[in-house]
Order: sequence, then C-alpha cells, then structure tokens
Amino acid sequence: MKKKWALAVLSFALIQSGRPLQGMPYRLKQADAGIPGEWLSSFSACARDAGLANASTALEGPAAAYANPAGLAGSGASAMNLMVAPLFSGAQYQTLSVTNSLSNHRWLGASLLHLASGKGDGTDELGRPTGSFDEEETALFFTYGTRFFQWLDLGTNLKAVHQSLADYSANGYGLDLGWRARFRNDMLSIGMAFQNLVAPRLQLKDEKETFPLVMRTGSSLTIPFYERRLLFSVDWIRPGKEASARWAAGAEFNPIPTLPFRIRAGTNQKEYTAGFGIEYGCVTLDYALSVHELAILHRLGVTFRYGLLSSLQEEKLKTEWGKIEEKEAELQKLKTQQETEIIKEREFVKTLQATQLHIRENNFNEARKGLEHILKISPQDPRAQAVKKTIGEKDMETAFQTWFPRAKTFYANGEYEQARKAVEKALSYKPYELEANSLFLMSMSRVDLARKDYAEARKHLMTALQMDPENPEAMSLLKRVLTVLEVMENENSRSGR
Repeated sequence: MKKKWALAVLSFALIQSGRPLQGMPYRLKQADAGIPGEWLSSFSACARDAGLANASTALEGPAAAYANPAGLAGSGASAMNLMVAPLFSGAQYQTLSVTNSLSNHRWLGASLLHLASGKGDGTDELGRPTGSFDEEETALFFTYGTRFFQWLDLGTNLKAVHQSLADYSANGYGLDLGWRARFRNDMLSIGMAFQNLVAPRLQLKDEKETFPLVMRTGSSLTIPFYERRLLFSVDWIRPGKEASARWAAGAEFNPIPTLPFRIRAGTNQKEYTAGFGIEYGCVTLDYALSVHELAILHRLGVTFRYGLLSSLQEEKLKTEWGKIEEKEAELQKLKTQQETEIIKEREFVKTLQATQLHIRENNFNEARKGLEHILKISPQDPRAQAVKKTIGEKDMETAFQTWFPRAKTFYANGEYEQARKAVEKALSYKPYELEANSLFLMSMSRVDLARKDYAEARKHLMTALQMDPENPEAMSLLKRVLTVLEVMENENSRSGR
C-alpha cells in the first residue's frame, strides 16, 4: 500500500512539475510555414516516446513505426497501443497502433493516426464570413519488421495519407524504410529511417503538395545502475531540404527496481517534456506532459499486450533465462570436453596397445611412430612415459651394441686411438657397463704407452685391475710399465751422482 501511495505522489509531482517550466526561455528558431506532412515527423505515436521528447528512432515498441519501422522487430509481444493528445486551440491528435508477432524474428503492424485542427472561421476573397470549416489529416501505416541478423533489424511502412479541408480532400501514398542495429546485448542501439522514400502527393483544389524526404537518425544507450536501468536516447531529424534540422534527447529511469514504474524527461528544439509509465499485468499506462511556450500539453496512452508477459516479467524471465542459458552452455562445454576426453582415451589406448605389441616383436620403427602419436594425445600420461622409457632404453642398447663391437675390433687390430674413441661413444649410451669401461682403460693405457707416458699408463692399468683383478693383459702390461719406470728411476739416480 505504501508503494502505491508513493507512485501516486510521484506521478502527481511529475504532472505539476511542468508549471514552473512554462515560463522558461526556448531555443531561438527561425520561423517557417511548415512542410507538407510535417505532423508525421514532429509528433510521436505513443505517450512513452512523447515523454522522451520524441527521441525514439533507436527505440522499439508497438508504436515504433511512426519514427522507425525497424523498431517493430524489437517490440517482443503482440500489443495494441492507444494515445490521445489534446493540442492547441481545441485541436486533437489520436493514434492507434497494433502489432502482431508472426515468429521470433518477424512482426506485422498497423497504425492509424488522426489530427483534427478543430473549427475554423472561413472568409471569402473580400473577408466576409462564410461559416466555419474543419481540417483533418489521417494516416494509415502497414508495417513489417524483421530481425535480419542477430544484431540488425529492418522495417518498412506502406502508408496512406488523407487530408480534408472544408469541401476539399485528397489522398496520397508513400513508403518508409528503416534499420536498427543493436550491440552489447541490446544495451546500445543505433537507428536510421528514411520517411517518404516514396513520397505521398496531395492536391487540394489547385494547390499540389509533395511530402519531402525526411531522414531520422538516433541512438539509445541503456546503463545498468544498482539493479536499475537508465536509458538515454537522442535523435537528429532532417525534414527535407528547405526546413531546419531538429534534435531531441530524452532519458528514462526506473527508481524502484521491484516496481514496474518508470519516469521520463526530455527536451527538443520546441519543448521540455516529462512523464511516467506504470505497468499492471499486461497493461501499461503512460503519461507525458509537454511544456511548450504557448501552453502545457498532456498526452495519455495505454498499451495492451497479449500472448506474452508484461515487460517487467519479460525482463525477469530474460534474466533467469540468461542464467539458464549460461548454465546450459557450461554443461554443454563440460559434456563436449568429456566426450573429447573419451575419444582421446580410446585412441590413446588403441595406439598404446599397438605400440607395446611392436616393442614385444622388436619392431621399434613402428613402435617409435606409435610413441610419437600417443605423446601428441597425452604427453604427460604415465603410460606414455613408460613406453618412452622402454624405447629409449632400447635405443641406447642398440647404439651401444653398434659402437662397442667396433671398439673391440679396433683394439684387436692394434688401432688403440680408434678403439678409445669408439668405446667412449659406446659409454655415452651405457656409462656403467663393466666390460666397456675395462676396454676404455686398456685402450687409454695402450695410447699412453705409445706416447711413452708411463705414469699415465700405470694409473690406467691399475684402475683396470681394480675393476677386473683377473685381467691377464692388464697384469702383463703393468709389469712392463713398472719395469720401465724402475729402470728410468735408476738411470735418473745415476745421473744425479
């Protein structure tokens, strides 16, 4: 109950806020006599847009066809909008807009707009009264909007225009086109519309009028603000070559996140505006006031949605649906990862088994190919590392068996330096092989003897005997080396005397 009273007080305050603004100065604007069909670009077709000072080219909704037919593609629900707007001097302006959703990306709409100027006093050429007359203008739009891409909406209006003045009337037909691009999850929208691309032509008595090409561009930005949403919308309108360009800017804000209530304010080259919107179920009531230099004008609109939820419910559902989609995306990603892992594991096991079979059959060329494949699949897998170790050991054994026999052959042929190099290569693959180490020491001792380096030869031979005490060749050579060293020592002693 308190929230309802708060809404009522705030709404009344917005309505009364226009009174002090009426005396504010307005932007200077060069006077002109207007352009044909100007009423179809200088007003709005719903009270919400009126509260935003008619800055609606980048917005969506059931009445979007008035500013940009592409906005119909973002209206969501099938809906009907009605607005009444008393104007100056008894004039009246009414709109009725209906939109129907054909699918998730196609919409059809129809809009009826009526402008009546009220009674006027007629005179003849001499200024004598001839009685009163009425002037009325009516437009009927048939609109199609489509979500052409995920981020791009397109729309078109086929329109019929009727004008009557006193005893004269005329009909004309035209075409509008528009597009609307959406970015950052619909937070940013940019729109452009070309009105009267096919221009209606009217002739009342002798006067012919052709509606000029009107170009509208606009942008809207929605900013999340502590669970609230703040919307900014701006428009720039070029109504033909002869008329001055117009601009408009507006903002919308929901002050209480849990309530379907929005406040609006805006300004353009001729007025200041304010307004609010209240939702109840599938019905939205919108009010707007326009503080003009001549008077304060009021606009009242109501929107009925059918087939879908209210906009607040839609926002809540969209939020929850977004969370569900995120969770589904995570689960799908996890499922895909698991399926990929299963496929990889099957391929890994199949290749591993084939590789192990090649190892048992001593077919190491194929085993190496299999190892390369399983290492690509899972390089850190312990099973792959075990196979890598087995093949590595086999490779070292093969290399050892290549070089060690060569070393023994060189040694047997007395090519001790070549034997030393060959056995050194063999030891690089199996450094702890006893026989190879023994052959290395014997080769080194033979090389030392060839160089007459008896001290080094003795050292290598004694190490060889420590490794193999029963080595007869090492024992024989050591005796010879010791004998030589003893003779050399005696000779040195005699020389010293």
